[in-house]
Amino acid sequence: MIQIKSYDKWLSFYKSKANSEPFFEKEDIIIYDKRKGIFSYQYDEDALYIKLVTGDGEHWQRFAEALCSRLGLFVVLFATRRNPKAWERKFGYHLVRISQGWCIMRKFIEGGIPSGKRKEIPIWK
Repeated sequence: MIQIKSYDKWLSFYKSKANSEPFFEKEDIIIYDKRKGIFSYQYDEDALYIKLVTGDGEHWQRFAEALCSRLGLFVVLFATRRNPKAWERKFGYHLVRISQGWCIMRKFIEGGIPSGKRKEIPIWK
C-alpha cells in the first residue's frame, strides 16, 4: 500500500529511523514526493553526493543513477550510520571508509570511469 505523507511526516519518519535531525545545507537540492519520500543531494564535476534519503530507497536509487546519467557523472557517494552490508548487498555500494561513526559508501555507475582512473575519485568533500 502506498503511503501519502506530507513533507513534515516524511521528515519525522527520517528522524525515527536515523535517530538524528535532518541537516540541510544552503547548496542542497531537495526533492519531495508525497508517495516516495525525500531525497537531497549536491553534485560537482566528480560525483553525486546523496545527503538524505527517506522513503522508497529503491525508487531513490534509480533516481540517483538516472540523475548521474543526465549530469554526466559516474560516481554516487553517501554516508550512513546503518549497517553498510545491506547497502552493499542490495544496491551494489562499497564501503570506502568509516569516519566519526559514519560509513562512507561509493558506487560507480555502469559505463563510467575506467578502472585505472577510479583511485582519483574523491571519497567525500
